[in-house]
Amino acid sequence: VNPEELKLSVKRCREFRSLFEENNELRNMVKLYQTSQLLSNTLELEQLYPLALDTVMQEINADAGVGLFRPGEGRRVDLMAYRGMEEKDAKQTAEEIREKFADPMPRKMQIMENIRISSQSSNPTGKHALVIPLECRPARGQPISCDGLVVTWRDKPFAGNDLENIHFI
Repeated sequence: VNPEELKLSVKRCREFRSLFEENNELRNMVKLYQTSQLLSNTLELEQLYPLALDTVMQEINADAGVGLFRPGEGRRVDLMAYRGMEEKDAKQTAEEIREKFADPMPRKMQIMENIRISSQSSNPTGKHALVIPLECRPARGQPISCDGLVVTWRDKPFAGNDLENIHFI
């Protein structure tokens, strides 16, 4: 084996790997852009609540989640969407989240370890939770105004790279 040919082959492999990683990142950014477009084009709040929860859950590979939103000024945060659990568990979980987080609303994401969905729940989903405060910003001329929380659970711990795209959304 010629050492120069080997060096050239290694260099090409490294360049190919770099291009491959850039291509994957670009593909991820396009998907994220499309998701953001879908969210921003949703005009009805009733459609936005489950869409926001689904988007967050898909982005971080969550097993279960609830979306609590305050649809208007002065109203309390209510359960508007849930996935990966039964309705009774979602309602109990929403009550516990409301007690812990709703007043005042957190301003930053929080990772919580070793928790259950609900103390009353028989559902074993997820030990690791991510609490994500959301704010609906109305487009020009749109009356939409709400804020809320999306709380998701999964068995695998959250890492920094899991959360990068959530900030964008």
